[in-house]
Amino acid sequence: MTKVIMSLGYNDYAVDLADAVTVMEIMAKAERYKAKWRKGGDTTHHVWADDGESVGGMTLKHIGENLYRTAKLAGEPTDD
Repeated sequence: MTKVIMSLGYNDYAVDLADAVTVMEIMAKAERYKAKWRKGGDTTHHVWADDGESVGGMTLKHIGENLYRTAKLAGEPTDD
């Protein structure tokens, strides 16, 4: 199956292409949420339509099968 590197926020993930597309479709229709703390201890909760900027930070990059297998064998990096 075709693998891609999906960059989301500050992390990169190796996932099947179909799964990455599913995540992008979900995020494209997701609404934003924020709890905002105010002076006096009150918290307000907000939900609004996303303007698309947060999804714009998500990118997909193809990774070849041989590179994927090599990277998988290497495992988690160490701090050398």
